[in-house]
Amino acid sequence: MMAPVQLIRISLVLLALLAVAGLTNRAEAAICGDVNASNQIDIADAVYLINFIFAGGPMPIDDALGDFNCSSQTDISDAVFMVNYIFASGPAPCSGSNCEPRGVMLTGVPSSPAIDAVYDFPHIPAKEDEIDIDGFMRTRLDCVLNPSATIQQVNAALTEIDALIVGMDSSNIFMTLEIPEVQTKAEADSAGVTLLESGAFLFAFGTFSAVASYPEPQPGRDLPPAGSGNIGSIGMMKAPALWNLRALAENQAAPVTALVPDLYFTNVPHSDISAQSFLTGGGTLTTTADANGAFAGNHGFHVCGILAADYDANGATGVHPGSNLLLDVQSLIVGGLSWQGIISTIAQHLPNERFLLNTSLGYNAQISSLSKVQRAVYALHWRMLAAPRREDFLHLSAAGNIRQLTDESRFAKYSSPWNTAKVFDTPAAMVFPDTVGFLGSLKLIIAWDWVRSQVPAAEFPLTNVIIVGSSQADYTSSAFSSFVPDLRTMGEFVCGPCIQPETSLNPASCQPNSGDLLAFYQGTSMATPQVTGLAAFIWNIRPDLSVNALRDLLQDTWTIGGTGILDGYLCALSLDDDLFTAPVRRTLLDVANAFGDSIPDGSFDEHDLARFRERLEFFEQLRIGIPSPAQDYSRFDLNGDGFTGGDYATRFDLDVDSPPSYGPITQTLQNGTQHFEENTVTDRDILCYYANSPLYQGQDLDVRDSLMIELGCPVCTGAKNSPNDCVDVWTLEVDFPGAVYDDAPLAVRVGRVGDFGTIWEPNVTVEYNVSGGSVLPLSTTTDASGLATTTATIDALAAAIDIEIVASVSGTVVATGSAHAVKAAVVQVYERQTSLDVYGPPSDYFGSYSDSRTNSQQLNNPEAGVSGAATSFVSHNSSLVVHEDLNVYVFTVGGGGTGDAYVSLSGEGCAEGASGQNASAGIVGGTAWFFEIFGSQEVKFTLELQTSFSNSNSFGAFGDGIAEAALRNLPGGFIVNLTTGPSHPERDTVITGLLGPGKYYFLGLCTQYASAGASPPSNCSSSASSSTSLNAVLTLEVPALPIVRKSFSGQSRKE
Repeated sequence: MMAPVQLIRISLVLLALLAVAGLTNRAEAAICGDVNASNQIDIADAVYLINFIFAGGPMPIDDALGDFNCSSQTDISDAVFMVNYIFASGPAPCSGSNCEPRGVMLTGVPSSPAIDAVYDFPHIPAKEDEIDIDGFMRTRLDCVLNPSATIQQVNAALTEIDALIVGMDSSNIFMTLEIPEVQTKAEADSAGVTLLESGAFLFAFGTFSAVASYPEPQPGRDLPPAGSGNIGSIGMMKAPALWNLRALAENQAAPVTALVPDLYFTNVPHSDISAQSFLTGGGTLTTTADANGAFAGNHGFHVCGILAADYDANGATGVHPGSNLLLDVQSLIVGGLSWQGIISTIAQHLPNERFLLNTSLGYNAQISSLSKVQRAVYALHWRMLAAPRREDFLHLSAAGNIRQLTDESRFAKYSSPWNTAKVFDTPAAMVFPDTVGFLGSLKLIIAWDWVRSQVPAAEFPLTNVIIVGSSQADYTSSAFSSFVPDLRTMGEFVCGPCIQPETSLNPASCQPNSGDLLAFYQGTSMATPQVTGLAAFIWNIRPDLSVNALRDLLQDTWTIGGTGILDGYLCALSLDDDLFTAPVRRTLLDVANAFGDSIPDGSFDEHDLARFRERLEFFEQLRIGIPSPAQDYSRFDLNGDGFTGGDYATRFDLDVDSPPSYGPITQTLQNGTQHFEENTVTDRDILCYYANSPLYQGQDLDVRDSLMIELGCPVCTGAKNSPNDCVDVWTLEVDFPGAVYDDAPLAVRVGRVGDFGTIWEPNVTVEYNVSGGSVLPLSTTTDASGLATTTATIDALAAAIDIEIVASVSGTVVATGSAHAVKAAVVQVYERQTSLDVYGPPSDYFGSYSDSRTNSQQLNNPEAGVSGAATSFVSHNSSLVVHEDLNVYVFTVGGGGTGDAYVSLSGEGCAEGASGQNASAGIVGGTAWFFEIFGSQEVKFTLELQTSFSNSNSFGAFGDGIAEAALRNLPGGFIVNLTTGPSHPERDTVITGLLGPGKYYFLGLCTQYASAGASPPSNCSSSASSSTSLNAVLTLEVPALPIVRKSFSGQSRKE
C-alpha cells in the first residue's frame, strides 16, 4: 500500500496536469492534493480524476511519480489505483504535515520554453527547524531560470539534485527550490553549480530567511532624555508636537494604508494597535526563541507599534497617533521564506490603492555570505516587480546595522534588495569591479536584458525608496547604523509593544511594564517605522501630495538645519504655503471656542489666547522648584520642544518660508516693528507673532492687546503702542576672526535693546578707522536685519590689524565698537618622504622602498568619500591634529607595509602597485595622507617638493625613475599634479594656493622604477643600486575661529 506522503505528491502532479488541461485551477487543491476541495482525500477525488482522464484521454508525463501503475502515462488504471488506496485507508483529512506539498516541477510539452510553463505558485515557507539561527535555509535554493531553457532541461536539472519548485510567479525567471537538507551554504551553492552546468539556470545559490537584528547597546552612547518615559525616542523627532494636529488629519475620509512585511509570533492583531490587521498567505509564524531567550516574532509587532500604537494611556504610542479611521496597518508574515520568496510575496500583496511600504528587513550579518552577484539578483528581482508601481507607493527601508564591517557592505545601499534596487543603475554597476568572470557577467547581462524586455520601467532605479538610518540622542549616527542613508531618526532604545515575554538578560527585551508588554529594541528597524508613521500622518493632512512630493518633503526637512534626526514637526509645518491660509499653524493655535470650552472652533482668536495664557502658567507653576523638569509634551507646546511655556526655546519658522529657513525677521505693526530670532523661539514668541498676523481672527483688538500683555508679549507689539516705549539702549555687535592671514569678512549689527529683546535697526551708517591694514568699503549701511558687512585686509608686514567702528543715525553717533586680529600663524602640517631602491642580481631583481611616516594606525573612515584600490583607511590620530581649535584634521592612508601605493596619481605617472614586484611589472613605492577642513573660511597652503634620482650602474630603461606628487580634493580633480623623471635629476618646486572649507583633501606621493616589460641587464650585480626619492612638506595658514566682540555706547534708558 502506498504511504500517505507518496499519495500527496502524486496528487500534486496530477493536479498540475489538470491545470495544464484547463479543467481546474484550484489553489487549495494544489496545496493539499484535495482535488474536489472537500478538505479530505476521499473517493470523490478519485471520481474527479476518472472524469478528467475520460475527458482528456491518457496523458504522457515526464515524472514517473505521477504514474501510479508504472504504465508511463496517466490513465484509468491510475484512478483505480487511487480508489483502491482510499478504500483501504479511508478518507485522509487534509491537514498536518502529510498534507503539505514538497513542491512541483514544470509541466507541458518537454521541448516547449520553460518560461511559458511558469505559473503563479505561492512560495512555500520552510519549517523553523530547517532554518539556522543566522537565517541560513538548509532546504532552499534561490535561482534564476535561463529564459531560453526548455521544460525538459529544467526538469532534468531538478531531478539530478532531487529538487522541486516551491515558489514562482507567472512568466518570471526568478524562483525558489526545495532541495534535500544540507548543513552549510557551501553545500547549497554546490547543488546550485549542478543546476548551472545544465544550462537551464543562470544563477542558483544557497539562501537565507530574514532574521531580527537588534544591535548590542554601545557603552557611552547618548540615550533619549531621562524622564521622557515611553515617548523618549520618538520625542526626539518631535512626534508629540505632531499629535497636536490630529483634528486636521481627521478631516480626511480615507485611511492611509501601510504594508509591513515582517516576522510575527502570531497572526492575531495586537490589542494596542487598533489599526493592525493580518493579510492571508505569505510565510509562517516565528515562534522559537533564540539561545538568549529572545523571540524574533516580537520584531514585527514592535515595528508596527512604533508606527501606529494607539494614542492612549496604555503602553507605547506610535508616531502616527490615529486609529483605524486614519491608518490601515496591513501586517504580512514572511517568516520561513527565502529572500526570493520575501520579494515575491510582498509584490503579490501590494495594495491596489496608494500606500506606504515599511521594510525593517535586511541582510545584516548574512551579507558576508552573499556575494555581490547574489545581491544583484535580488535587487533585480525586486526592481522588476516594483517598478510598474513606483508611482503608487513610498517605500521606507531600513539602512541596516552593519556599520562595523570593513568592506563595502557597511554602506546602506548594499544592505537589502530594496536599497540596492534604488541606488544602482544596472546590476553590472553593483558588481563592478568584482571579478565575476566572463560567464558570470554574461549571465547577469542576460537576466538584465530579459527583465528590461518584460518590464521597461525596471531599467531605472527605484526613486520611491527612502533609506532610513539611526541616530543617537546627540544627533550623530548610531555606532551600528550603516553608512550613507537618505535620512536618520532616533533608533536607540525605542519603546514599542511586543507579544511574547523574553527571558533575555538584555534590559531592552520584551518585559511586563506597568501591565503592558513593552520592549526597548534598537536598530535601523526601529528608526524606519517612525518615518513611515510620519509619512502616513502627512498623507492624512495632505492627501493630494504625490509619492515624489512626500519623499522630497521628508528628505528636505531632514537636511534643513543640519541635524541627524528627522524633524517630524517641521515636516508638518512645511505643508503651510503662506500666512494667510496656513492650515497647520491655524490648527495648532485653535484650542478653545467662544463658550470657554477646550474644543476647537476653526478660529484663532481671543478665546484661544486666554486658554493658552492659563495653560502656560499652569505648566510653569508645575516646574517651580524642580531642577531638571521632565518634558510635558502638552497640547499647548507650540515650538515642539516638549516643554509648555517658560524660557525653553528652539527653532521655528514663524514667517512660513518655502523651504523653511531660520534667522532674524521683522514683523511690521501699525506703529512700528517687532524683531524675532527664529533660531530661538519660545511658545510665547509664537503666540505674540501670530496674534499680529493674518491668522488672527479676533475682532476686539483691545482684548487681544490686554491678553498679550498678560502672556508676557512685549508691549510694543500691540497695535496701540509705540515701539519707542520699549527702547533701552543702542548696541553694536562685531563679528571678526581673531587671526587673519590676508583678508577676512567684517560683520557689524546695530540695534536697540528694549524691555523684551533687541530691535535690529536698518539704515544705520557704519564707518571704519583702520591701522595695520585696510577696509573696503570704509562706510556701509545696515540692511533690514541691522547687518552691515565689509572686508578687512591685514598689511603684509603687519603683526595685527585694529579697526574702530562708529555707528550713526542722521549724523548722530549712537554706538561705537572695535575689532582686533593678529597675523595668522603658519602651521606645518606634516613632512613626508618616500624613496625606492632597485638592485640585482638578475636572478633576484626585486625592489624595496622606505617611508618616513610615523603613524599607521588603522580606522575605517569611508565618509571621506574616497574610492579606489586602497585596502584600508587609517585613523584620525589626535597626535596629528594641527590645532584643536583650527578644525584642520590630518589622516594617513596605508597599511604600514608593502603594497600601499594608494592609487595611480595620474595617467602618466606612477601606477598603483606594490614593492617587491618583478621589475618587468614596475616597482612602486608610495604613501599618502588625508586632511579635512571644516569651518567656513579658505585655508592657504604651501607645498614644497624635492625629487632626486641616482643610478650607480646605468641600468638604462630599467633605471628610469619616476616621482609623482598629487594634491586633490575629493571627489573633485587635481589641485597639484607633478611628475618628474630622469630628464630632471633634481627638481625643487614650491606651489601655493587656497583650499576651500567643508571638503576632504588627499596628498599622495609615489616613486617608481622601470616601465612595464623592462628587464634588468644581464650584468646587474648585487651591489648595483639605483634610487628615486621624493620629499614633501605641506604647510597651511589657518585663521583662528571667528570671535565676537561687543561694545555699547548711546542714549540712556527711557523711564
